[in-house]
Amino acid sequence: MTQFKQVSGSDLMGTVNFFLYHISDVTSGVNFSPDEKMYTASVLAHYTSTSRGSGTDMPPCADLADIFHTFVLPVIFGSGGDGLSDSDPEITEIAGAQTLLLAGFFRDQMKRRHNVRAFDHFGQTFYGLSAGLCLQPKKSDLLARMATNFPLWTETCCQVSRVLRDNPYLIRPFGLPPAAS
Repeated sequence: MTQFKQVSGSDLMGTVNFFLYHISDVTSGVNFSPDEKMYTASVLAHYTSTSRGSGTDMPPCADLADIFHTFVLPVIFGSGGDGLSDSDPEITEIAGAQTLLLAGFFRDQMKRRHNVRAFDHFGQTFYGLSAGLCLQPKKSDLLARMATNFPLWTETCCQVSRVLRDNPYLIRPFGLPPAAS
């Protein structure tokens, strides 16, 4: 049993399914592909179970200012380093995923201090770069669609966040309707 499962009572796949259920619920009228929904759910689930102090080479950014300093400025000033490399599809995908999390799921909190629409553009750029660099055709196609739909995905993640924030005790088995009052 993983440490995450011991603390949360759920494993990573359960957490992916949790987010997938809520994403599907708020996107019922939108024509997103199933792999985009699964990818977005897996991004949210991954960062749910990733600590900023986990000791990884690239811990998650705390806010959009961190995204800017870690991934945007190195490209502008050509410093490379541990930040964004315009030739590394993994790093550009991480930049896109972290931007999706912060400009999407935490959009309401971030818009108080940041221009979230500018970060929608950065996220599109990160995923577009990653798609262009990725050597796996299926993944490249998925990343290209994430780039195209990035503003829609940030709004979707924001809606999921609002549903969960407005109904904090609404966690129930997936696929079951709420209990009758």
